[in-house]
Order: sequence, then structure tokens, then C-alpha cells
Amino acid sequence: MQHHLMRSWIWITHIFCTFFVTGLIWLVQIVNYPLFAYVGDGWRDYHDYHLHAITLVVMLPMIVELITAGLLIRYPQPLTTRRGAIFGLSLVILIWIVTMGMSVPAHNGLDPVFDADQHAKLLQSNTIRTGLWSVRSIWLIWLIHRVSRRYLSAE
Repeated sequence: MQHHLMRSWIWITHIFCTFFVTGLIWLVQIVNYPLFAYVGDGWRDYHDYHLHAITLVVMLPMIVELITAGLLIRYPQPLTTRRGAIFGLSLVILIWIVTMGMSVPAHNGLDPVFDADQHAKLLQSNTIRTGLWSVRSIWLIWLIHRVSRRYLSAE
């Protein structure tokens, strides 16, 4: 029973973090990053504040998502197999690689002055991240749907 309860909490936490960050990344992609081009004077303060605030909002859920994705390999059921959990973790690792390898350098290129080329790189890297998180969320919805159908048909 304890093993099942722990597994459930891992899944619930993982799903929450993935959905939370997916919604956040869409907001950043559609609203925040395009607005960068309109800031003008005060860019450095605006960008510094953005980096500080977004890190506070996104870092913990990203770390928890990564940790729980790893734990799901050890505790894959009831939603997926070990291979499915490895797929999910692979997407999370790819998101981190894009974040650290593309998005962070693009943000660094926007400091201390706005640069349109770096802004374009940031939008491009974030499009990749948005796509990857969307795939993860769709995959999790599919898993939840599959398990729900199994349990509902058993009634």
C-alpha cells in the first residue's frame, strides 16, 4: 500500500509540474518574449527583472519535473511502462539541453542591451521548448485517458 501511495504522489506531482510549466511556456512564448521588442528605454532593468521573476516561478517545477521523471522509471505503473517513462525522461532532458544550450545563451546575449538577432534566437529556442513541453503534456493526457478508459470499462 505504501509503495502504491508513493507511486501515486510521484505521478500526481509529475503531471502537475508538466502541465504547469507547459502553460507557463505558452504564456512566455505568446506574450512575454514578443513584448521584449517593445520595451525600449529601461531594457536592462526590465530584462533583469524578467530573469529574476521567471526563474523564481519556473525553476522549482522544472527541477521537480526532472526528478519525478527519473523516479517514474523506477515506479512506472499504473500509467505507463518503463519504456514510456524513459521516453518521458528523454523529453525532459532534451528540454533542459535546449534551455541551457540555446535559451540561456540567447538571454545572455540580450544583456545589457536589446539585440534583435539574440531576440530571434530566444524565440526560436523557446519555440522548441514549447513544442517539447506540449508533446509531454499531450502524452500525459493520452496516458491518463488510456488508464481512465481501462478503469471505467472495468466497472
